[in-house]
Amino acid sequence: MSATIKDIARETGLALATISKYINGGTVRPQNKKQIDEAIRKLNYVPRNTARGLRSSKTYRIGLVSGPPNTPHNAFLLSKIENTMRAHGYSLTFMSGDKYKDHVNKFVPHMLRSGIDGLIITSFSLNQDICSAVEHAKIPVVELEEHSHFHRTDCVQTSCTSGAYEIVEHLIKMGHQKIALVTGSPASYTACERKKGYLRALEDYDIPVNPDYIIAENYTNDFGSGNAEIMESSGTSDCRIFCELYTMPRYL
Repeated sequence: MSATIKDIARETGLALATISKYINGGTVRPQNKKQIDEAIRKLNYVPRNTARGLRSSKTYRIGLVSGPPNTPHNAFLLSKIENTMRAHGYSLTFMSGDKYKDHVNKFVPHMLRSGIDGLIITSFSLNQDICSAVEHAKIPVVELEEHSHFHRTDCVQTSCTSGAYEIVEHLIKMGHQKIALVTGSPASYTACERKKGYLRALEDYDIPVNPDYIIAENYTNDFGSGNAEIMESSGTSDCRIFCELYTMPRYL
């Protein structure tokens, strides 16, 4: 028979209310926390999210819409998010928005019907109808890097412009003058910011901008199949290449 919080109470000598508070995310005294954690490990206690949800109206599930999980950047994010969720007693419902945007816009309503306590969106923009459905569900939403059509949401971003500037500046200081940029869709906020950093670095170092050196892609994984021809036709085969797309570098 699996352990219950009553078993933890007997093991620790603490009140059920204290143990329940801690297991459900509340703050308890450090000594009590230590005792409960030790008892949980000793008894192999696993919280029943279904029962917890009935009491608290929570599902203990978080939805995540991300790019392809087989890229280093997205794999790192997915791992960190999943580990953090698990540490706080939550599970993760994941959907890749790689080439299946229509599927994602169908799957997010499925997430909402199944029940999620929040939604994380990375590098992917949902359409207006789906954003409205998410807002109507009144769950917290956090976007990483890209903005969607949400009226109110938290967004975590890095300084794409300065990061791109530093990369291009590094190439320039190594003696390179012919620097190509593989950039994303003009509808992408991060792509525009990185392109801005690229152009600013060339301007600061008095390097003329060659439009043929700027190659636009749409964050797909098909780039590798024809990249040699693209580079050759654009005259960038002998350039240093700044690829600002997470899914591209393994093809170059």
